[in-house]
Amino acid sequence: FSSRNEVFWDHQPLWLDALRLDPAEGSLSSSARLGRFNSIATVAWFGDRLKPMSDAVLNHFSEAPIGRRASVVASASRIRQGALLRVAGVTTESIARLIAPFLTPIAGLLGDDPWARKG
Repeated sequence: FSSRNEVFWDHQPLWLDALRLDPAEGSLSSSARLGRFNSIATVAWFGDRLKPMSDAVLNHFSEAPIGRRASVVASASRIRQGALLRVAGVTTESIARLIAPFLTPIAGLLGDDPWARKG
């Protein structure tokens, strides 16, 4: 698996993130790699309209303890024009439960909930 995300602001590079997980470079279940975590997520918020969400993420995770053997661990960082949240979880569902409250306000800006199940 590999991914690369690039965000530009006023035609200038703002954020670059690249990830490569290759079992040929070592077992993904190794404690030096993903260990017991089976799912990872990166969420980024950029711009003035998302600043309240960025601030909420940064405030929450600056004070949130990480429990021993937690099913999900997260780290938030301030980045230029926003915030970045990185999460590793034992399951995808555990990550979704953690990040959903921080994504919910986006529905109001979009006028629709992009995460609602469609029939």
